[in-house]
Amino acid sequence: MHRATIASLAVAAVLGTSGGIALAVSSVDDSPSAGERPSGAASSTGDPSGSGDPAGKDAPVFYYADGAIHDGDRSVAVPTDVASGQVAALQRVRDGWLVVNVSDDGETYIGTYVSIDDAPWRISQWRGTWDLSVERDRVVFSDGLAWRVAVFEDRATQVLDVIDGVGEELAFMDRSLPLPGIAISTRGVITGWDIEDGPQLVDTETDHWTHEELGRRGLEVPLTSPDGSQVVASYLNPDYAPDNPVGDCLTGGETAAADAWWDECGIGPASRDPWSPDGTGLLIMGTSNDGPGSSWLRVVDPVSGEVAHEFDPGGLLVGAEWVDDGTVDTLSYLNDEASPTLQRCDVATEACTIVTRLDGNVVLGSA
Repeated sequence: MHRATIASLAVAAVLGTSGGIALAVSSVDDSPSAGERPSGAASSTGDPSGSGDPAGKDAPVFYYADGAIHDGDRSVAVPTDVASGQVAALQRVRDGWLVVNVSDDGETYIGTYVSIDDAPWRISQWRGTWDLSVERDRVVFSDGLAWRVAVFEDRATQVLDVIDGVGEELAFMDRSLPLPGIAISTRGVITGWDIEDGPQLVDTETDHWTHEELGRRGLEVPLTSPDGSQVVASYLNPDYAPDNPVGDCLTGGETAAADAWWDECGIGPASRDPWSPDGTGLLIMGTSNDGPGSSWLRVVDPVSGEVAHEFDPGGLLVGAEWVDDGTVDTLSYLNDEASPTLQRCDVATEACTIVTRLDGNVVLGSA
């Protein structure tokens, strides 16, 4: 997938040339080597009974289970301290994988780079959402006080000068606390700020560290599209919050047209990478109210929010990831079973086929 490029680390604890993050749209090698996203095979139709050929049947499965990363025909054990914790996310990165543990209270994460050819690297503890560069050779994250970038090859981190750069900060940035999380945009990076009348997003241009408000009050730090031109951000359902914060809402659209963003409650992104590989579909799921979560998935237009497809893998849905533009892998608890089932679903035909049943802490991988 394409990401807004974060260029090489400079000496002065910042990124890129001109003292900031150089941004560009670039392509990623599509060869299916380990640590990179394999190209998906053409879809074929499956059926929900588990018989027949699954959609995208030739594309490898990618998930974490049993203390190991399973990426196609490759299985790689993770370090003991990673396996003993709760794994929350798995992503392919340059020459390896990023495995992220989450604390018991769900407030903090610890990222570990698992290299194909070298020893693992425990990167750091962070809070909130994180983001990968287009080359998938580094990750940006927030530790609650500052924003940092970690380069996998160098096994080094540097502080991003969001509030200490040469540009003048917005007035509220000097008197407010930053929210956890960070996302990459076409201008640079997006951060959130806890101000008096609700959280406020800020889009920072990282060549000269200038800042612009992004969107209305009350939004969490968003996820951004592969080229940074689109966002989706969650916010508390006004019908329930703050006394009963359930059924979160979602807004999104073109980053540069916040006044035209669509809104819908009771939904959220189904993945850390909810955009389809071609960028035309956004994968969303229902957010739980006062009972079991919804099992359906939708593909919507990222700009308008209009529904293109809806399908239901059944059971209690706990995760979903794109395989190719027409295929999604899902993880669900079917028929009140105690262990999750990985299914492969054809978006157009709404047919899902069982791939395997798994045990323990299982997480679908995203590329």
